[in-house]
Amino acid sequence: MRRMIAALITSLACVFSWPASAVEIPLSGMDEIIGPWQPNQLYFGHVSLYASANMPPIDFQTPGSFSGFAVYSSFSIAGGWLYNASKVGALGDLEVAGANVGGYNCTSCSPTGDIIWYSDPSVLKHSISWGTGSFTLGNVSNLEAHLFLDLPEGFSLASQQVSAVPEPSTWAMLLIGAAGLWLRLRAPMARCTSVAGARNDQTDIR
Repeated sequence: MRRMIAALITSLACVFSWPASAVEIPLSGMDEIIGPWQPNQLYFGHVSLYASANMPPIDFQTPGSFSGFAVYSSFSIAGGWLYNASKVGALGDLEVAGANVGGYNCTSCSPTGDIIWYSDPSVLKHSISWGTGSFTLGNVSNLEAHLFLDLPEGFSLASQQVSAVPEPSTWAMLLIGAAGLWLRLRAPMARCTSVAGARNDQTDIR
């Protein structure tokens, strides 16, 4: 029985690729997902939208003291879709809504959505694009938003891949450092040569 359970877990691990670690991405952009795509396989990722704002408490005795905000993100994914887990979704795939009254008293929230890809062989480029918008009502200050993307193990955005070829500025710093080291080593060698020459002159005189 244990062997059957272990075999089932191993087979599921081969079929599904789960997220590895989240990285922050710009609030709006377009990119390509690079990784070891295999045909006819499911891949899972996550996207999280964090938003916060400061709002004064509502005063029901003062007209116009209501305050609120909303931050929302929409996604377009080649060969996949985003399952909306924000439970709002009136404006985008993910949404944070807060107000200083009722059940919307959310000053710091972070909904998460699940990205699901089916690696169709006909999809040649696994692109993803997204955009984020917001609006405020009343007295809202310090509105802040951050977006995080969590891709499967071994996958990354093309813009986040580091090039192995050093930039010209890096080459310049390496050359300057090498030249400085060579000059520092050269000075003691020159002093040793001059001292040795002086000793040889004294020997000849004797």
